[in-house]
Amino acid sequence: MRIGHTCLNAHLHRLGMTDSLHCSWCPTQPDTPEHLLLHCPRHHSHRVAILHSLSAIQPHRPILTDLLGGCTNTTQAFKTLNLTRTFLQKTKSTPPHTAPLGH
Repeated sequence: MRIGHTCLNAHLHRLGMTDSLHCSWCPTQPDTPEHLLLHCPRHHSHRVAILHSLSAIQPHRPILTDLLGGCTNTTQAFKTLNLTRTFLQKTKSTPPHTAPLGH
């Protein structure tokens, strides 16, 4: 996800693997990591849970870079990446063979 290779429609459309680049839930929005993690109403309850957990780690509302481990504090980045991984697993937005972080 950090380098843009995902199973989301925007990426699959670029590869010619799907007809639409849009989110199946939000037909006017491109199905991108930012949309999935920060905006899609389909995953609102999971997003609320991750934002609640993140509030103990970082004081500001996260942006996409934060959720993908882009902060300079490695402990904070690791915790944030684990929360993001959990979000992706709960929303079924990651392949089941994805190895846990740190393994």
